Amino acid sequence: MVQDGMEEVRVCPRCSRAHPVEVEICQACGEPMTTVSRVIGRQGRPNPPRWLKQARSQAAEIKAREAQASDARMERFREMERQRLVALAEASARQARKDRRLLLVTGGVLAVLILTLCITALYVFLQG
Repeated sequence: MVQDGMEEVRVCPRCSRAHPVEVEICQACGEPMTTVSRVIGRQGRPNPPRWLKQARSQAAEIKAREAQASDARMERFREMERQRLVALAEASARQARKDRRLLLVTGGVLAVLILTLCITALYVFLQG
């Protein structure tokens, strides 16, 4: 028990909140405030099975392992995405080179065609 100004208070052993002395159970977390309340409260609660106690004690370790595994999976996904983007950029560059070649060939054929038309027109003009 602690003096809080003029009033005596009891501090919860779990959450450290102060309550008036007459309070038997912490209003914030539900923890029994007195030894008597703790003993009576335990009588009504059965002890959890040993496997449950073990599982609870291993929960933090399992959670940490799962977080690491999740991070590793996410890193693999990021690497796959990076490789996909690199492959996409390479394919785009190849297509751009093909398009340039096609444009040059088409321009060359068009120039030859225009030149042929000009020569034919000049020939007809000179013959006529």
